[in-house]
Amino acid sequence: MTKSNGKAHRYNPEADDRKYEGLKDKIALERMVMLLKPRSDESALDVGTGKGNAALKLAPLVREVTAIDYAPGTEVIFQNVPSGNCRYLRFDLTDGKLPVEDTSMNIVVCRAALHHIKSKPTFFEEAFRVLRPGGRLFIMDPVMSPSLRFAWSIISKVAEQDYQAYCTREELADFTVRSGFKQISEERFPFKRWMDDWINAKITEVDQRGKEVLGPFAKYVRKTIKTIVTEDFPRELQTELNLRQEDEKWVFDYDCRELLLTKALEHAAGP
Repeated sequence: MTKSNGKAHRYNPEADDRKYEGLKDKIALERMVMLLKPRSDESALDVGTGKGNAALKLAPLVREVTAIDYAPGTEVIFQNVPSGNCRYLRFDLTDGKLPVEDTSMNIVVCRAALHHIKSKPTFFEEAFRVLRPGGRLFIMDPVMSPSLRFAWSIISKVAEQDYQAYCTREELADFTVRSGFKQISEERFPFKRWMDDWINAKITEVDQRGKEVLGPFAKYVRKTIKTIVTEDFPRELQTELNLRQEDEKWVFDYDCRELLLTKALEHAAGP
């Protein structure tokens, strides 16, 4: 996660359980492990760790994990890891830089964080820099057509209150080649979102007791966003989102991609 309008989201266990529900899916995490094949002598970097799901999944399988994000308070997630091999670095990822040494990692993971990074070419170059030869980069992020990306950027400024720019599939392929990575696998899957829950998790306000609630402005924003997506979005954008109703509630899907990339062994001296 990056800064939000100059302010950082503070980790809130109750609210963030909703936000990161899809990212802690056991099947998705097992698939990540299956693709990465982590070893006990390896070091891993979790970029934009969020609630720490990927870092905590990798911790028992590797020598050490470094989790980075900008959310103050996130360090509490890693305080009681039994192995003690997880460390948290609070760091703003907006410009794509990574705060670790050259060729110091065997694994870099970036799950649902790439769209928060402004300089994506820089991030790919940085991931290549910090990985050892033979290291693996695992990315999970939505992809969008240029038209949906433009429309969604307007929604994101209100609902997410954060920088967001999703890649097209072609851009991901271009970043891979230009940074020197070799693609090992690509998987496509829908990432389901219940619209009201998604919006509520983004626009909650903090009341006098420190609880997150839907205040009057938040309720107005929720209604406005819902109207834009369900009524004002062109049909082709609604189709791309697979916008539909289930149990009388609006649901949509992000078109997500999982990429496994590797830094070839011949790059012993870096890019």
